[in-house]
Amino acid sequence: MVKSLKPKPKTPPVILCAGWDTTVSALTLGEKNSLYNIAGYIVYSLDKNCKVCSNCLSSLASKTRIDEEYTKLVELREFKPDHLFYVKERVFEVFMELELLFRSYESSLPKLIECRHFLIDKFQENRLVQDLHLPQCHEIKKKMLSRFASFRLKIFDSKLRKQCKKSSCNMGSKSVAMRDLAKNV
Repeated sequence: MVKSLKPKPKTPPVILCAGWDTTVSALTLGEKNSLYNIAGYIVYSLDKNCKVCSNCLSSLASKTRIDEEYTKLVELREFKPDHLFYVKERVFEVFMELELLFRSYESSLPKLIECRHFLIDKFQENRLVQDLHLPQCHEIKKKMLSRFASFRLKIFDSKLRKQCKKSSCNMGSKSVAMRDLAKNV
């Protein structure tokens, strides 16, 4: 007996401001889990690599568990208790908004020269980011936005490189390229 598979429901598209790519849809649970893990990593890197005080750090995250669906990946990765960062819910909402914003500009990024600065400017213009009140002593919000933009651009760059490699894999030399062109004639 063969069971019929039910199609997965599509996530509803998010209504975005004018000028954005309107085909960006809401994040799935798996994407939220991954993004929450990335957000924790970014907070950890801010703690280790930047000069921040405990007040700045506690405004972003804590080491105590948050019982939400999207924290399951971090819970699975936490081998030692109180070792990983659990990003606060309000901060995670900002990270979700930043991810959607990045996806909306993703198609136009290869055409830009200063992608990182462009993204940071767009992130800072976002209403949810502006409404997030963090301590001003170490400019933690600016550092967080900069780290997220750099991290997402690294992932995007590796994705672009894989696509370029796939498309140019059969053009290894002039003779191979000439043979391919001759076949199409």
